[in-house]
Amino acid sequence: MKSAEFNAKIASELEHIPRGPLWGPQNKLRMVYNLERRQSLAKNAMPTHLTLAQLMGNAPVVPSAGEVLRKCIAMIQLTDGPMDFQYDKEFFGEVCVAAC
Repeated sequence: MKSAEFNAKIASELEHIPRGPLWGPQNKLRMVYNLERRQSLAKNAMPTHLTLAQLMGNAPVVPSAGEVLRKCIAMIQLTDGPMDFQYDKEFFGEVCVAAC
């Protein structure tokens, strides 16, 4: 993926996570998502977790946007505690981090 395509893909995904107050948790989610998604799409990305299908070679190793968002929300909640985030559930799917 070329740099311009890479940036456009991430920018289009970020449109599905609305902005919040300047130093608020919603903007922290956008920032963490931007960093994590870039890492997940990089050519030399190291997968942090693999599903059984990925281990057996039946699925791509690149995580979906929803998987990355789930990871970001979990990371933020570890340090900041539980909170509700706004995101496009049709685009990302229902992201469940706590006990579902």
